[in-house]
Amino acid sequence: MRSIKAVSVSILMIGMVAMLAGATLCYFDDAEASTGDTTTAGTLNLEYRLYDADAPPGVNIIFVPDTSWQDGTNARFVFGNISSGDSGHMTYEIKNSGSIDGYVDLNEVRGSGTSMNVTVWHDEDGDGIEEDGETVIYSGPIKDLKGNGQNFDVNILLNANGNTYISFSWIVTGSGKKKLKFNFELSQNEYGDYFKDVETSDWNEFKE
Repeated sequence: MRSIKAVSVSILMIGMVAMLAGATLCYFDDAEASTGDTTTAGTLNLEYRLYDADAPPGVNIIFVPDTSWQDGTNARFVFGNISSGDSGHMTYEIKNSGSIDGYVDLNEVRGSGTSMNVTVWHDEDGDGIEEDGETVIYSGPIKDLKGNGQNFDVNILLNANGNTYISFSWIVTGSGKKKLKFNFELSQNEYGDYFKDVETSDWNEFKE
């Protein structure tokens, strides 16, 4: 009887140990590591402003409404009295006024009209000149940006309280009104799928 009781107690203890071990294993199996996402507490806040523009003499340049920072509001450049052969650029300054770093993308880039070529690039020093080493985001005719627009995952790192620049150069190749619009997107990771802030420009206009 004693030996049977001892065996029973031993089996019971082994069973309890196995249950505890199984529970411990289940606990660690459920603790999954995420790759690519950042769970740092803090805020992202994207702002932008009309920074700079140029065009040939005789072309009117209007900053609408002005050069102040936009947060949840729209701004645009208007170029008036343009003609075939004219060229110029416009530069936007963007900043992350939040407390954590993020990545900037340029999304829903949409064009209206024809007879104009545009180049968009990450203008690191904001001088409106495309230089070696600066990332070209798009280069081609504005007509190829019609419809719902194109998304460009450029993943420009923008530190908390940091700023950078996106410039657009343009050259008119024919008559007619042209327009260009886009979204700046600031995300906490490089995939744009976690905690983001989006700012939308108004339609930039190029009028004869």
